[in-house]
Amino acid sequence: MKNEAEHAESNALTFAMDRRQIILRGLAFGLSLPTIGSGILPALADTAKRGGTVKVGLIVPTGPVDPVMMSHLGAVNTVLIGAEYLTFPRSDFSLEGRLATNWRPTVADEWIFELRKGVLFHNGQEMTSADVVATFDRLTDPASNSAAMQSLGGILSKGGTTAIDSYTVKFKLNRPYLDFPYLVSAFSYNTAILPTDYQIGQFTDRPVGTGPYMLESFAVQSGAVFVRNPKYWEPELPYVDRLEVQYFADANAQILALQSGSIDIIPTVEPAAFRTLQGNADINLLSAPSSSMQLVHMRTDSGPFADKRVRQALALAVDREQLVSALLDGHASVGNDHLVFPTSELGSLVAKRVKQRARDIAKAKDLLTEAGYPNGIQVELTTSRLFECVDHAALIQQMGREAGFDIKLNIMTPDAYFAAGENSPWLTAPFGITNWGSRGTPAQLIQATMLSSSSWNSAHFKNAEFDALATVLDSELDQTKLEDAVTKIAQIMVDETPAGISYFKEQIRVTSKRLAGMPAGPGDFPDFRSIWVTA
Repeated sequence: MKNEAEHAESNALTFAMDRRQIILRGLAFGLSLPTIGSGILPALADTAKRGGTVKVGLIVPTGPVDPVMMSHLGAVNTVLIGAEYLTFPRSDFSLEGRLATNWRPTVADEWIFELRKGVLFHNGQEMTSADVVATFDRLTDPASNSAAMQSLGGILSKGGTTAIDSYTVKFKLNRPYLDFPYLVSAFSYNTAILPTDYQIGQFTDRPVGTGPYMLESFAVQSGAVFVRNPKYWEPELPYVDRLEVQYFADANAQILALQSGSIDIIPTVEPAAFRTLQGNADINLLSAPSSSMQLVHMRTDSGPFADKRVRQALALAVDREQLVSALLDGHASVGNDHLVFPTSELGSLVAKRVKQRARDIAKAKDLLTEAGYPNGIQVELTTSRLFECVDHAALIQQMGREAGFDIKLNIMTPDAYFAAGENSPWLTAPFGITNWGSRGTPAQLIQATMLSSSSWNSAHFKNAEFDALATVLDSELDQTKLEDAVTKIAQIMVDETPAGISYFKEQIRVTSKRLAGMPAGPGDFPDFRSIWVTA
């Protein structure tokens, strides 16, 4: 028994076993799932220089810059400079511990997290399990209306987080969820740990986090200034004394600022802007695979898209390879209208089992005729001026025309498209394109977008078989059953076509040559802890 347990722990450290096998053995032998390399590598520490100021360029947030309520990437990237999570993803989407040192399941629906000792909030207060409990009770309180419910809803409820002692926390889940450690990471970006007495909305007025930088000042629509945290729990970090955030209205303004030397980093770059920077000797271009994508939803509950033949016809009109080439200059993997992204644990298996959808104009026309539109159909496509959404919409308009779709474009400002309230266009438009940032696993994407209970289900897709299979994906330890379930999940999405998902983008990040130590990933969540100024 001892040898088997030691073997399981060793394999967890080397990622030799698949994730579910690690969890299965952890359940059997009570093992913790240890983290790897939470500190800076010695070679990097020997090279890095201390001091200096780094300027970060972000798109101006369209919503609150508050950990509990934020959903815009500009707000998320501002907050994570000063706040931290129990776990944090690496560029390869594996997890390392930040405020947690170990985690393990005790039964299928219960997780124990051991906290890092000696961590101080920026106000000098020590972080303990009471703060973790308060954070998750705050997020899961229906009265808070937190954006965290898009990932935690149906999985963790208020009262489900309890303190075992000052540095140990138990999460009792509503149902088994094997990817739970991803839901307490930056992939579930609202879960930054805050003090027990935190009041929603006070982050920019009374900033308090545990991160490597402390918020010194904040100006709405303008930016923020962070300074080095001298009492950070990782004593070697950070290297930089000052981190200044500047907000920009659009990507073009960001690029011009980088080229002029006004800023040093753009954490997430649009592909079109990336092309303009290639060959620039003064700039580092970093890229890594991600699960970021653009979801083209078609409402399944009303209007012409309630007939799945119309949805299928639209999907058959799309040339995915052309979209990847024209929109992303090849910096993406072709999608197949489902959410099992290629670099995920079972992505390659699903790619082999589920036939790739290809453009077929003749079949698209036949489907429209069968649906009662022999002379074509008029529809409106709504999107916002974010990332490549407008160009994506224009190409769908062009591609759809040949199949009989007369598509009118409704281009909105981000503020209007993501307006607060139940009637927000991104959730109510019959036909729309929304850019989605990276999530750690397909289960996270499905939880947010495609379940009958999903709060961000813009397609209004409801399918009992799909919902049931999603619970298998969340909980199944038997590899054969898991593979069968994830294959069926992908096939249902292709057959029912609640959304078009033509590609999964590479994460593209750019820095000036004066900087080093910036990871290419993970996803849309830059890790500023280990950057330094070279000159």
